[in-house]
Amino acid sequence: MNEDLKRAYANAYRCQDACNLSGLVFSFAKDMQAICDEANRLSEGTNFKNQHPIVIAYLDKLCSLAGIQSFEPRAAAKTMGALEECRKLGEVTDG
Repeated sequence: MNEDLKRAYANAYRCQDACNLSGLVFSFAKDMQAICDEANRLSEGTNFKNQHPIVIAYLDKLCSLAGIQSFEPRAAAKTMGALEECRKLGEVTDG
């Protein structure tokens, strides 16, 4: 995995503490480029990008900041799985 993608995973995990929506969007846009580069490398398309764990983590936080976060069980489970994958692949250690 290249360093940009690894950093994007870590950013997506760490963004859960964010409180500045505009800063979060700018970070998301930068990290989205790493996802697009990975999709191109793997010959993947829109669904790969839309369902990527980094995207799910960022969107969950953006929805939370906007006050529209879903607590529907399937959505929550998908978010938790995405966050765990971001933590692991971004090599983030809590603490």
